[in-house]
Amino acid sequence: MENVKGSSILQVLDAGHLNWVQGGVFTDLRKSGGRIFNDEAVYLIPPNSTSNFLRWLRGCLQIAKRKRALFSSITPLENYAKFPKLNPGQRIGLWFTHKDGEFNESEIRALRKSHVIFLHSNREAKKIEKVCSSKKIVMLAAIDPLRFSESAKREKRIVWAGTASERKNPELLLEVAEAMRGEKFLVLGKGWLNSGYAKKLFELGNIEYREIDRPLVAKDFDGCDVFIMTSRVEGGPMPLMESLAAGLVPVSTDTGFVREIYRQAQIPEDLIVPAKTDAFIRGILTARELRDAGLEPNRTAILSLNFSRLVAILDENLK
Repeated sequence: MENVKGSSILQVLDAGHLNWVQGGVFTDLRKSGGRIFNDEAVYLIPPNSTSNFLRWLRGCLQIAKRKRALFSSITPLENYAKFPKLNPGQRIGLWFTHKDGEFNESEIRALRKSHVIFLHSNREAKKIEKVCSSKKIVMLAAIDPLRFSESAKREKRIVWAGTASERKNPELLLEVAEAMRGEKFLVLGKGWLNSGYAKKLFELGNIEYREIDRPLVAKDFDGCDVFIMTSRVEGGPMPLMESLAAGLVPVSTDTGFVREIYRQAQIPEDLIVPAKTDAFIRGILTARELRDAGLEPNRTAILSLNFSRLVAILDENLK
C-alpha cells in the first residue's frame, strides 16, 4: 500500500484555482483517477510574507516527498522552483492552458523544471517550443459525459458563456446583440453584475442573463441553437466543448483549441471568424444555414474526450 501511495500523482494547484474552473477540472481528475492521484491536492502560495513563507515551506516539503507531481499552471510551479531542496528523482508534470504575451525569465525557469508539459492546443505547444525542450503532450481537455447524456432542447437563440473579463471580449458580444436586435441571446456568466458591462447588458433588452457558479450541463443550453465564443485569448475554452456536447453549432474566434475541437466535432472552419461584429453576424447566419442543410456536431466524438482518457495520458507520461 505504501508503494501505491508513494507513486500516486500529487496535484499542486495555485491558490486562486480553489473555487475556479481549473480547481473543478483537477477535482474531476481525482474522481476519475482513483488511486492514480493522491486523495488531496496541495494549494501552493508564494513565499511573499512571514506567514505565507511557513505555509509555502510546508507545501514544498509535502510536494518534494512525492515521486510524481502535477502542477495546475505555471504559477505554482514557479513557487515550487524557489524551494532549495527539490527532489532530483521526482517526475514533474505541468498542465498548461495558455500564455498571453511572452514568457518572463521566472516562467522559463519553471517550464524547464517540467519533465512533461500537458497542453490543450498545438498553438501553445509552438510557443513553449521556443523556450523549453521538455516533452510536450497535446491532450485537448475533458468533459463529463454524464452532464451531457442528452442534447439540449433546441430553439432559435444565441448563447455565450464566460466571465466578463477583457480577454473574453464581452464587448463584442454586446455589439453583436445590439446589431441583431431581432434575435434572442442568453449569457451564462459569472461576475457580470459587478462589471462595467452590466448596464449595457440589461439596457439592450434582448439578452437574458444567468449567473452560473457550477459546471455547465446540457439543460443550461436549452432553448438555444448557436453558441458564440468571442475571446481574444483562450486556453480552451471549455464552454465550446460543452456547447457541442449539448448539440449546438458554434461560431468562434481563432484561439485556444478551437481548430482541434472543430475537427473533432466535424464542424467546418468557415465557422471560425475574426473578432468583428459583421463577421459574427455572418457566422451566425451561416451556422443556421448549415444546420438547416443537415449539419450536426459529432457529439460522440466530443463526449469521448472524457476524464478517464486524460487520466490515462497523465499517468502514462509521468511514469
